[in-house]
Amino acid sequence: MYLSQDIRDAVTFSVGPSRSGAAFHTGTDGWSGLVFGRQRWFLYPPQLTPPGGFWPGFSVIDWFTDVYPKLNDKKKPKECVLEAGEILYLPEGYYHSVLNIGETVSIKMKRKDASTNLGRWFFEGNRNADRLVDPQYKYKEQAREGQVHVFKKLHELLPDNTEVMLRYSQALADVDRTKEAKQLNQRVIETDPFFVHAYLSLAQMYTELGFLGQAEILFKAAIRMNPKCWDAYAQYGDFLLNRAGKSKDAAKIYEKGVEVRPDMKSFYLRLHQSQQRARLTGAAKETAKLIKERFGDQIL
Repeated sequence: MYLSQDIRDAVTFSVGPSRSGAAFHTGTDGWSGLVFGRQRWFLYPPQLTPPGGFWPGFSVIDWFTDVYPKLNDKKKPKECVLEAGEILYLPEGYYHSVLNIGETVSIKMKRKDASTNLGRWFFEGNRNADRLVDPQYKYKEQAREGQVHVFKKLHELLPDNTEVMLRYSQALADVDRTKEAKQLNQRVIETDPFFVHAYLSLAQMYTELGFLGQAEILFKAAIRMNPKCWDAYAQYGDFLLNRAGKSKDAAKIYEKGVEVRPDMKSFYLRLHQSQQRARLTGAAKETAKLIKERFGDQIL
């Protein structure tokens, strides 16, 4: 009866295989109840972004195996193991990640709307981000200026939060305040050298400025930091293909992306495009055949 009422909450029922889970993210306050199995939870307060940043920088299992063991006590999260029949409360704004220990069944409930001032600022920033990628939205300039306002305020409220620093630097770059943006982005990397997307963001800034050598160094640094980060291969491959004019090198990077995410069609399409530009006719035909076999599509 309770769940059928209009309670302005979102309810999710989940079945998870062993070693799966959710990478670090934030949200409104809510709870997670475990029906079956065991889960290991990791939590950071809003003031401290998890080392390594947010998804897709690291999956939960990659973070646990590659980042967690390198953290000192001050950087480690609060954590617990949730048993079947137990409920965990998640305060609004807390970063949280969960790793399934064996197969699990769980039910989660969270508020649909932010209930704190901090949460409302984040929600406004996310709304502006959606507006900036919406082709139907006409007021892009206002949204860009709005992002600067939102993340300046959040940076004042959370001065040590590296996600806020990074998003503030990106907002500054979008309004051509490049010097400030670069300085703030560099500070993120110095504060958290595991933050994969900080390297990628700074690489994109250098690309836009025409400093392609510096950009490539940063793309490679991101991949070294996490060789399993599919987004790093996507961005580096696009850089090589569309900005550096290195089609053969781009094809090699996209091939690695396919290895990391063999389910992601966009990698195959980019690989095919780079092979065509590099005049690797035989390889391009093989990729086109593979796309048709795996995704049922014919490339014309």
